[in-house]
Amino acid sequence: MSDAVYKIRRRVDGLFSTGGSAPRFTKNGKMWSTIANLKRHLSGMRTGSFEDYYSDCEIVEYVECRPISLETVIEEIRVRHAALERQRVERRGRWRQEALELEIERKKAELEALLRS
Repeated sequence: MSDAVYKIRRRVDGLFSTGGSAPRFTKNGKMWSTIANLKRHLSGMRTGSFEDYYSDCEIVEYVECRPISLETVIEEIRVRHAALERQRVERRGRWRQEALELEIERKKAELEALLRS
């Protein structure tokens, strides 16, 4: 789900459309919660009205900005680094274990060869 909202802005003065069949332009104007709703507004206007009202306009998309605490981001980074470190240690441990097992197998083979001779 998008956090965006949409407005129609008149380029010449930066005012926003109030919507409806005969839109006015004000400082705040109307917000449409989806681009589909804004398109419905535009397609619902009578032919000719669209050009009369919106000939020098643009659609502005606003995305909601939410502050995130720095502490939260730092904690997420710490958790990720800790997980990566655990993985690194586990891999190192597995490599050491595999190396030891190979060494044991080699020594067993040498010992068996000595016992057979």
